[in-house]
Amino acid sequence: MAKSKSKTETSSEIDTAPTEPKHLLMTTRRQASEQYAKAAKAEKAYRTKKRAALARANYNETKTHFKEAFSHLWLALKGVFPAIKNSRYLVGE
Repeated sequence: MAKSKSKTETSSEIDTAPTEPKHLLMTTRRQASEQYAKAAKAEKAYRTKKRAALARANYNETKTHFKEAFSHLWLALKGVFPAIKNSRYLVGE
């Protein structure tokens, strides 16, 4: 029985103790995983920055359009009220 225990202990030691190529492969995988996570994070930050810049430009353009629209509305109102007030002269012609 003592021999079987030593065989079991020896086999478990062999299973848990990584060999040199296996250890290098695990290290390489870990490094690749870390590099991938870092690259994914950087890409996400780049996309966020790019979309924020685009949103900022769209916001500024929209603000400009609204300013122009309200100025045109004001001009239209300034022109329509005198036209309504003087419409009796147009009908009388």
